Amino acid sequence: MKTTKEEILAKAMEMIAREGRGELSMEKLAEKVGIRKASLYHHIRSREDVIAESYAYHHRKMMKHGFSINLRDGKEKALMLLYDNWMNIARDEKLECFLIAILSERYFFPEAREELRALELMLEGSVGIIEGGKSEVTDVINAVFFSSLEKYLLTGEDEGREIVSFLSTHIISR
Repeated sequence: MKTTKEEILAKAMEMIAREGRGELSMEKLAEKVGIRKASLYHHIRSREDVIAESYAYHHRKMMKHGFSINLRDGKEKALMLLYDNWMNIARDEKLECFLIAILSERYFFPEAREELRALELMLEGSVGIIEGGKSEVTDVINAVFFSSLEKYLLTGEDEGREIVSFLSTHIISR
């Protein structure tokens, strides 16, 4: 079976998320993918390239999910659909590893901070469209989305839906 570059990048992100960036080496990656180290170099030149390309690959994959917003059914429903889409991204096995890596590496590595900021801006823009502009409420909703995401990734529990439902009913609908 031929190993693809995407499989290598996915396995690298999984290793970063589950074992930490410090444990990622070309030798360990080749072993996890099930190929010889020499074959790995056919696809990627260095450990640094693996990390950079893995971040870029997963960023593109996440952007493909998109965050379409339909306001025809009201702001409350649009916010709940946005939340559901956000959590569905977290439930995607490959993107789950990407989110874990971003959240766990954000204090140590610039590319993780940049990815997290891009997600924050994407969410802020989506909530701003629903809400009709940026406000303090946007910041509260973003905080709820991100804390719910982190809790889900750590525990598997999704308690944010009730909070978002409350916010959409009592604050957004005003």
